[in-house]
Amino acid sequence: MRLFLPIPLTLCLAMAPAAAQTPGHATTFYTALQNDQRITTTDEPEKKTPEAPTKTLLDKLYARLAATQDEEEAQGIIQLIERQQDESGSATADLLMDRASQALLTGDQPLAVELLDRILTLVPQWPQAWFRRGSLFILMDDPQRALVDLFQTVIREPRHLQAWEMIGSLYSGQDDNTRALAAYRKALAIDPSSSDLKEVVRKLTIEVEGRPL
Repeated sequence: MRLFLPIPLTLCLAMAPAAAQTPGHATTFYTALQNDQRITTTDEPEKKTPEAPTKTLLDKLYARLAATQDEEEAQGIIQLIERQQDESGSATADLLMDRASQALLTGDQPLAVELLDRILTLVPQWPQAWFRRGSLFILMDDPQRALVDLFQTVIREPRHLQAWEMIGSLYSGQDDNTRALAAYRKALAIDPSSSDLKEVVRKLTIEVEGRPL
């Protein structure tokens, strides 16, 4: 049984070769997801930078999103969150992302790939760059590499709603409903107002865990 939310193609701004990782990383990351653990890396803790005010604003926006049950209000909050996520903190990286977007719109995929690679070299901790590439791997019909990049996104920003939705969609498309349910539950915890997410979680819960007695 396949249950998944449609993936908005407008979110896909660039695509690039696989990261220097293997599809097996997705299974490793899922183990933490299944155990409901916070996914972490072995990197040193990130030092505070001038981006701190933006992170504080994101915290407030995510808190508002988690608190509202009004879907219209939630959509407005999500748009504000996306605007913040699109800012890398690096003027150079932002400029390169704009150029990558234009390259993709004009059909110059090799240039978009080159630009995204530069972005990830410049700011590897920018969740949105990983998210963009993961989205494009979906368009390329390469779910394993898409999962790697999407998990890289949620490593860096565990509250990335669209990334969790896409992870759920990919697992659902593979008929892996247990993992899909875990990812969609993460998404629903971030946006509890979403009627679509509620319905997907409800159906998957029945499929995976059975109907309550």
